Amino acid sequence: MTYTLMIENDCLPMALRAGAELACAGGTLWLTLEGARPRRSPDIVLEAGQRHRVTEDATYFLTALGHGAVTVCRVSAPPALPTPPTPPLRPRWRWRSLPLR
Repeated sequence: MTYTLMIENDCLPMALRAGAELACAGGTLWLTLEGARPRRSPDIVLEAGQRHRVTEDATYFLTALGHGAVTVCRVSAPPALPTPPTPPLRPRWRWRSLPLR
């Protein structure tokens, strides 16, 4: 699934899984993350036309750089993991009708 975002003066948090890709389509995008890591998060700056693939599950913060600038960002989420098929339900007992009295 792909999302297109227009970011202006906000810091937009997004929960992303490893494998998601961020593409800056216009403007300048600043990206940082908050995850279960003991070290500091790397700051990533993407110019128009650049991409970044997410390497860990975390909350990422997307911000437009530049005063009053609008940044267009596309987020491509990896496909969902396939779910195993569920076995058909088998009735273990049956209803039986009781005679009316």
